[in-house]
Amino acid sequence: RTGTGKTTLACRVLPTLNQHVLLIDTKNDGYIRTHLAVNEISKLSKLEQSLAVNQFTLWKVPASFGPYEIDSVIEHLQENWTNLALYIDEAYSVHESGRAGPGLTAWLTRGRSLRQSVVLCSQRPSWISLFCLSEVYTIVCFNLTIDEDRKRVYKLTGRPEFLRRTTGPHSARVYDVLGDRIGVI
Repeated sequence: RTGTGKTTLACRVLPTLNQHVLLIDTKNDGYIRTHLAVNEISKLSKLEQSLAVNQFTLWKVPASFGPYEIDSVIEHLQENWTNLALYIDEAYSVHESGRAGPGLTAWLTRGRSLRQSVVLCSQRPSWISLFCLSEVYTIVCFNLTIDEDRKRVYKLTGRPEFLRRTTGPHSARVYDVLGDRIGVI
C-alpha cells in the first residue's frame, strides 16, 4: 500500500550499496528527492554524464515512455556500465504485459558479475513477473491488502506467513531467500 514504508526503506538501503544508483522515477514521487542527495535529470542525453559523477541520479521518466522505452535504457546501461544499481519504484512500470524486457532480464541474469544490482519496489507483486521475483536475494513484504498479492509472495517463498497481512502500518516481513529465513521489521 501507499505509505507503508517501501520508499523509506529504500532510502536507507541505497546508500549502503557503495555503487552509483539510477533511480527510475515513473510516478514523480517527491519523497526520494527530500531524503537522498540526488541529481535530477529529465533528458536522456544527460543520464550517463550524471551517473559518472553523482552517487544518485534520479531520472524523471517522460510520460510518453512506456515499458519498452524504459527497458531500452536499462539494456543500454547493462551493456555499458559496471558498479551501478537500479532502483525502480513501481517495478510493474518496466513490464510489458506482465513480462520483463530484455534489459531488465539481462540486468538480473548477467549483472552480478558486473556489480550491477537492483532494488525493485511494487505495491502489486502479482503484477511483477515470477522471473524477476525468482532472481531476488531478499523480499521485504509490507502490508499487502489484496489476496492475490499475498498468494504471489507465498507461491514464491512457500512460507504461509505471507498469506496473512502484517499487523502494523509500517511493519514488514523480510525473507532471506538464500538462508530460507524470515524475520520482521
